[in-house]
Amino acid sequence: MLAIFTYIFAHYFIKLIYKYCFTFKFLYYIKKSKSNLLKKIFIKIYYQIQQVLEFHKIKTIQVISQFFQANSCFKVFLFLYSSQQYGFRQNISIILSFIFLLIIVIIMINTFRGQFKKIKIDQLKNSQLETLILFKKIMFLFILIAIQAQPIVQCILLSFILCIYVGFLLANYKLDFDLLLKILLEIPVILFILINLFFCDDFEIFITPSKQIILGFFQICLLMLSLFAPIIKFTLKFYQNFSIYRKLREKKQITKTAKIFEILKW
Repeated sequence: MLAIFTYIFAHYFIKLIYKYCFTFKFLYYIKKSKSNLLKKIFIKIYYQIQQVLEFHKIKTIQVISQFFQANSCFKVFLFLYSSQQYGFRQNISIILSFIFLLIIVIIMINTFRGQFKKIKIDQLKNSQLETLILFKKIMFLFILIAIQAQPIVQCILLSFILCIYVGFLLANYKLDFDLLLKILLEIPVILFILINLFFCDDFEIFITPSKQIILGFFQICLLMLSLFAPIIKFTLKFYQNFSIYRKLREKKQITKTAKIFEILKW
């Protein structure tokens, strides 16, 4: 609810105040006013509104999207799936839940359409990537909650969503080390989900319990492999920061040494 209020407040209410209150006629009366207190209050309000509008222009959908975390979506999906009572309060809760989901859909659509013309291409791609990750989490939650009785369909759909995500990364981003790390994080998860098919009732008869144990250990290895991606990324970032720090320290040491020689020469 906080995210909904923030989005509506920043997008509509502030703009209405700025458009209809801060007119030339209103500014003229403020200027002619002899009250310094009134002028200070007006200037304070004006700058605050300017900051909110600037926040809305710069951060836009990327910041608002961060309010809609997957935890909230999980609660909404779980409520809608398990809702079996009927009444006035229940109907209001269902309507608010659908409004919540609708706002998320609108935000994701606007991000992929690139409605903000002044935004840079790199910023737009990063915003689209965050929106796609949010969409992936939402679809995961929806499939895990709504299709519990059909594990085969669950596994296929979950792996299909991850394949779409990997395909989007390969199609829209330059192949570099960071992209390889992201793919390294996703491919073991895809294989892990597909291997779960062998543990479903329809396929369980084709493998022995000993082979199921081997598959279980293989799944553990896949998950451990997916953990290497963030570890490698953290190690590389730490090494880069340490290299920058060492160069700066050497530069300062050279500067101090030069100053000492200048003093001695003097």
